[in-house]
This record gives sequence, C-alpha cells and structure tokens, in this order.
Amino acid sequence: MVLNRMMKWKFQDTDLIILNEKYELNLGLKRIKHMTGVKKLVKQIAESLKLDNSEEISEIFKLHDIARNMKAEKQQEFIPHIDIIDIEKNNPVLLHAPIAAYMLRNSDLYTDNSDNLLYAVRYHTLFEHAERETFELKLLTVCDFCEYERKFTEAETLRKVAFENLDKAYEKMKIIRKEYYLKHEKIN
Repeated sequence: MVLNRMMKWKFQDTDLIILNEKYELNLGLKRIKHMTGVKKLVKQIAESLKLDNSEEISEIFKLHDIARNMKAEKQQEFIPHIDIIDIEKNNPVLLHAPIAAYMLRNSDLYTDNSDNLLYAVRYHTLFEHAERETFELKLLTVCDFCEYERKFTEAETLRKVAFENLDKAYEKMKIIRKEYYLKHEKIN
C-alpha cells in the first residue's frame, strides 16, 4: 500500500480513500467526522500536555474506527490474523478495534514506536479487558467517548476534565459508560 510520505505521520484524505477502497471500509461522512473529531481532541490534549509526538498520536488515533463500518463478510477475512476475545466473538461490532490495529500495524504508518498507540486502538472499545491501562489507551478512549461531535450531557464536562487531568477523566468516563451499558444492556 502506498501512502503519502511527504510527512511521516501526515495521513492524507487520499490515503483514506485508498484504504476505503482496498478494504471496503464503507466510511461515511458521519464516521469520518467522528474520526476527525477524535483526532482534533487528541491533538489538543496532547499539545496541552506538551507531548513531543502529538502529531503522530493524533494521526494514528484518527484511524481508530477505520474498520467500524466494514461489512461482516469482510471482517471475517481478518479473523485468522487477529486475536479476539469472547466478547468480540459475541458482538461483531467490536471487531473493528482489533481489525483497525491490524491494518495500521501492516501499513506504512507503523513504526516500532507505535506499539502503545496500536495497543490503544486495539483496546479502545474494550479497555476493561486490556492488560495495561496505558496513557495512550486512556487518551484514545476518553477522546473517542467525548469528542466534539458527541452531544450528550457529560461529553462537554468530560472534555474539560480531560484537559486538566486525563486520569480523572478516564475514571469518570468508565463510570458513565458502565452505567449506560447497564441501563441499556448493550453488550453481552
């Protein structure tokens, strides 16, 4: 796969078009807006924390949901190449996370320095099942949960907290999410 190499971590819209066609991602405007919103919030928080790699982090995390709209038949092609857990087997919508991590690992965007970033992509939907709660995992899950397109009441509050204390925002997000899933019985 040939990706734009002008900037090592600058993922161009044309690259997304190539991936969309190659992997039949079925990315629509709503999904792209969400992914872009996550990128924007990640970059803002990373820059506020004065991280040296804010560009790299935001570019990789923009792609966290690239496989979210992929058809089930296409997802099945990736199953032999990824490790999945029972909850993902029972809820195929969750497969997009390990598939996205696999796709990114096998793209020109991957470097040895990307391991924690790809780990975050892999577990962003099931962070409760991750062996490690890394900074990168916390950053992605919080930003995915409360990016600017999210309009529920707690989203704005959580964004503000995230700029002040990411760990606190992460813990608060876990509580909100758990309450939501219990109320709506979303995941088996």
